[in-house]
Amino acid sequence: MDRIVEILPLLMFFIAIGSLIVAIIVAAKGSSKETHSDGERDGMILTEIGYVKSGIDDIKKHQVLQDERHMEMVERVTAVEQSAKQAHKRIDNIERRDDL
Repeated sequence: MDRIVEILPLLMFFIAIGSLIVAIIVAAKGSSKETHSDGERDGMILTEIGYVKSGIDDIKKHQVLQDERHMEMVERVTAVEQSAKQAHKRIDNIERRDDL
């Protein structure tokens, strides 16, 4: 019985150390799983950001083309307005000659 009393504290010490080691290992494994899932989530977010950026770039290119087409239309309308103004003046001159 005396021998058990001597071994029991030593046995409890080793059990406590073993429990501590197991707790550290479990915590480390859980941390690596969290890091892995965080990495996956970050990768997915970066991929989605890349898709959004690509879409924005496409929209910008389309907008530039629309701006160019708009400017061409403005120039054409201006030319038509000038032509109509000249035609109106010629018609007025013809009407004045007819009135004389």
